[in-house]
Amino acid sequence: MKFDLAIIGAGVIGLSTAFEALSRGWSVVLIERTQAVPQASWAGAGILPAANIDTAVDPFDRLRAISDQLHQQWSQQLYEISGIDNELKKCGTIFVAQSAGEIASLRGQERSWLEEKIEFQVCDPAQIKTHLGNANAETRDSIQHAVFVPGEHQLRNPAHLNALQTSCEKLGGKIIHSCATQFEFSSDQLTRIYADDQPVDANHVCFTCGAWTGELLKDVGVEISMEPVRGQILLYQLDQPLFPVILYEGSQYIVSRTDGYVLVGSTLERAGFDNSTTPEAVERLQGFANKWSNRLNEQSFVRSWAGLRPGTHDGMPYIGRLAEFKNVYIATGHLRSGLHLSTGTAKVLNQLMRDEALDVDLDPFRPSRG
Repeated sequence: MKFDLAIIGAGVIGLSTAFEALSRGWSVVLIERTQAVPQASWAGAGILPAANIDTAVDPFDRLRAISDQLHQQWSQQLYEISGIDNELKKCGTIFVAQSAGEIASLRGQERSWLEEKIEFQVCDPAQIKTHLGNANAETRDSIQHAVFVPGEHQLRNPAHLNALQTSCEKLGGKIIHSCATQFEFSSDQLTRIYADDQPVDANHVCFTCGAWTGELLKDVGVEISMEPVRGQILLYQLDQPLFPVILYEGSQYIVSRTDGYVLVGSTLERAGFDNSTTPEAVERLQGFANKWSNRLNEQSFVRSWAGLRPGTHDGMPYIGRLAEFKNVYIATGHLRSGLHLSTGTAKVLNQLMRDEALDVDLDPFRPSRG
């Protein structure tokens, strides 16, 4: 069977691209090397930052704003098709600063929110206590500056990935758990992929392999600048939710689920393709967690894990067609924003493959930029 689209890599970007293509009537096959959901997609905390489509002029801001809108649409669509609730909810985020450096950084973020016309509120002590009533009083009282952004959402990564995969399968998508081991070409088109010994023919091919995309593209003679970036995260379980909001201090966060699970993260580490956790990073995150709540301790600790995020040399994702081929595309390099940008990436990539007008200017994301 020949497919309209073959996608290599079934993480959140690959599954989202497949879901959009299947929803629009294409036949799709996904080739994924593991039986489980890829780690980077599964491992995150599911934080969806606020965005404003009306003020989004820069291509990256437009991609972010379109993705934000689509998440709210897709959540309902995925539930209707799969019966799986991805637990998307608008909870808001409180950003706190406890040092001069953190205050300066947060003030800079406020200027960005003002320019984008994203709603935020500078919090007084009473409002801080409302948002962080279960925090350790000493830590809460040491907050020098706090800002609440009500438009931020969270969803549950594993549930979202399960909903995407189930929906793709119910819409007729095929998933092959195998490695893409060999490629055949006809002139400037990739016409056949061998998933182990199984041939797969497709009109369009998209590589969405996360941190491994650069390595796999070498097999088709293409070099892109990519680097895996490790992120470590902790999981705790309490008998009730810790905070009603997401808490951010600098680059570290605490995300409370409604069932009492609490995620604490994360790190940014250049460690190659090593996805193991380290005692040093786990200890730092545990210290951060316990600083905010004595309940986040050894007794409530469940486990830690690490995911490898796809990083690029300039911090921008690769989204577009490979210049070397007429029918080969990539979507990767979203670093910490893969989940958030997955919906918009899927939409605009499908527009590109169909030669339609694009909702986002993809020139800043072109793979040939280096």
